[in-house]
Amino acid sequence: MHLHTLIAPAISQPPYSPDLTPSDYWLFSHLQRHLEGKQFKKESDLKADLKAFFASQHSEFWEKGIDHLRTPWQEVVNADGAYL
Repeated sequence: MHLHTLIAPAISQPPYSPDLTPSDYWLFSHLQRHLEGKQFKKESDLKADLKAFFASQHSEFWEKGIDHLRTPWQEVVNADGAYL
């Protein structure tokens, strides 16, 4: 995956962990706004757009995303690991 080569090795997660999916807290909201209203006639157009989106994100974008994980992870710790 292109993202893997830009940032860091992937973090292994359990096969099903809906309460702690890191991408839900930062990446997907930004990606959704980026894609909103766009239509792609070909899969290659979508891939090119996604590649451009990822290439345009500076290191601060990814750092902020990681920092935003602290709150939901702390909530899980405070709930003794219970589903949120």
